[in-house]
Amino acid sequence: SPWLPLHLPQTLLSLCPGAGAQTAQSFELQQPQDKVLVAAGDTLTLTCTTSGDSPLGPVKWLKGWGSGNKTIYDQTGSFPRVTRVVSGSNTDFNIRISDVRPEDAGTYYCVKFSKSLFGEEVFQRGKGTEVSLRGECQPSGTLLPRTPPAPPPRPQRGPALPCTHHPLPVLLCISTDAALVPNMVAAAVMLFLLLLLGLFIAFCMYRRKHRGEADSQCLAGPAAAGSFLPIPPCGGTPSTPRFVPTTSSAL
Repeated sequence: SPWLPLHLPQTLLSLCPGAGAQTAQSFELQQPQDKVLVAAGDTLTLTCTTSGDSPLGPVKWLKGWGSGNKTIYDQTGSFPRVTRVVSGSNTDFNIRISDVRPEDAGTYYCVKFSKSLFGEEVFQRGKGTEVSLRGECQPSGTLLPRTPPAPPPRPQRGPALPCTHHPLPVLLCISTDAALVPNMVAAAVMLFLLLLLGLFIAFCMYRRKHRGEADSQCLAGPAAAGSFLPIPPCGGTPSTPRFVPTTSSAL
């Protein structure tokens, strides 16, 4: 018919049954992230890319699947905390969610829709990305308080050496942590040296006193008049005579 255009628009092709069979075979949607762990207040990045020929229809991000799903991002809507990583791209549908909150935990799906006579229908969807916040979450999405870390174990001291019982009085019991042992050994050495010094002084005094008594006995004996008398040796040799002057020799 002359009123029909030479090339049917892609919109009419998508409305005809079986027209998009070849398109479905070449189109591929990839959502590689399985699980993502993020801290509250951080920025969450969700990855989704497409390749091949795609039918007319938007790509959306949905949280949850089924009747309770929620649209997180749509190419035509406005979402304050959600932005595209590459704005205007037809193959890169990565998004960022800023200021992550506890209620953002859940499973996110990247979904390609196609237009039909009945509106938008799901053409292909990703496998889903499970997002969780650091810390265990209750079903309501509120964070449970974190369990404080256990304190580090205290270092254990070595066992003390047992004190052996002896019939004699025990003067010292040594243990592995006795810090006063070097000082006690030094004190014992000093006492021993002082004892030796006292013994040496006593020995010298005794020897000096004994020599003084011997010298006084040698000088106290009377000598024979005017003659050389042999005197017991007191400081000289036994063969050396000692002269003792008398009154008669002086006259």
